[in-house]
Amino acid sequence: MQSGHSLEFVDDLLTRCRNRFQRTLFLVDDGRVTREKIKEIARGEYAFDQEYVKLPYAEAIYELRELAALVLELQERRERLVKEMEKIVPDHAIFTIPGIGAITGAVILARVVDFSRFPSAESSVFCGLDPVVERSGSRTTSRGISKRGDRYLRKALYMAALAMIANRNNPVTRFYDEHRDRLRGKKMVIACARKLARIVWSVGYHNRPFEVR
Repeated sequence: MQSGHSLEFVDDLLTRCRNRFQRTLFLVDDGRVTREKIKEIARGEYAFDQEYVKLPYAEAIYELRELAALVLELQERRERLVKEMEKIVPDHAIFTIPGIGAITGAVILARVVDFSRFPSAESSVFCGLDPVVERSGSRTTSRGISKRGDRYLRKALYMAALAMIANRNNPVTRFYDEHRDRLRGKKMVIACARKLARIVWSVGYHNRPFEVR
């Protein structure tokens, strides 16, 4: 699943370039970023106020043009990768999990490589979704998640869980319904992502199609 690695790399670069572009744009413009504005800046057609065309702002405008061209190139590369990944015929058991599509599945397989590296379902540590709990006497305090595992894998599972919560009819739905009164917002999404990580591990480790239980 080399394409999974490539997509992560492109997403990383794209996020950094966009952030740098927006920070620089604030120096010479209103900071609002649209795809059309990026295209115009890359082509040198965007009309900046005349006061910014001179030094020292001219250097910022030159950098913006370079960054805009790079952002457009990365966006096109990402679109090509997504199309390639969507054409891949899924041949792994994790693709039988409702809600795990070609892109998410490819990223998971690219990052995990071999599920046998993680011997138990408690290995949600492989993606850093395992909870951090501190105990002092009779007091127990939750400190969020460890984030010790693979951040790309963690992001893929988090985004997949978010989509599953919205779309329903998937293995995360029941867990969500059972805990919605106790958990809210990001905590709920993280808990759902952890549940999904366990499901993915079980299906991937045993290499058996997903079954509703």
